[in-house]
Amino acid sequence: MAEELNAALYNPLSANILDTDCLDHLAWHYQAVITLENNILDGGFGQKVAGYLADRPVLVKAFGEKREYTDVDQSYDQILVRNQLTAEQIVASVKQLFN
Repeated sequence: MAEELNAALYNPLSANILDTDCLDHLAWHYQAVITLENNILDGGFGQKVAGYLADRPVLVKAFGEKREYTDVDQSYDQILVRNQLTAEQIVASVKQLFN
């Protein structure tokens, strides 16, 4: 999927400590920085990245779970779909950013 979006993948060493050198590089070389997290968006890695890059001319889009009640009987796949976190949903959403 990275090829479909002309993207690169960077896996941070820590969600708590930002690699600012890496983020500076991404902001310089790409039109957008997209974060994916398997947790709640509020106060998460994506928000930290967006805050750090706020004064740079780069788009930041964070994907993660909304802070809401999840029924116990929902499968993980259902939670992904509801939060727009399947690979297909993410690719479609990122493509919309550039149209």
